[in-house]
Amino acid sequence: MRGACSVLLLAIMVLAMAVPMAPAPALEEAPAPSLTGSALSLTFSGPSEGASVTGLLSVTVTTSGTGNVSWLRIDISDGSGWSSIGNRSSSPWFAQVDTTTLSNGSYQLRAVGHDADVGDEVI
Repeated sequence: MRGACSVLLLAIMVLAMAVPMAPAPALEEAPAPSLTGSALSLTFSGPSEGASVTGLLSVTVTTSGTGNVSWLRIDISDGSGWSSIGNRSSSPWFAQVDTTTLSNGSYQLRAVGHDADVGDEVI
């Protein structure tokens, strides 16, 4: 009896391995905020892409187009998530970050502004 149970269990395990598994669903990136309602543009003034930066980094953002900026946030990312380095509710739109507090590596910067005229965010 014990041998028959072992053979039956082995047969079930072999059959289970032969059944194809459905692929795991892919994760989708969250959509970016809508940009259709705003005629406002944001432009960085700071290090160029690929530049090596040490010490105190100053980043300035200029606005153009039509719109009313009610706030502007400057963020930094090492690829694992975004952290704010500056929040402003009036011009001049700038932020500074002490790069000696960051680990060596590559980082991205972004500016997110809110156009109060249309209640929309601009990245």
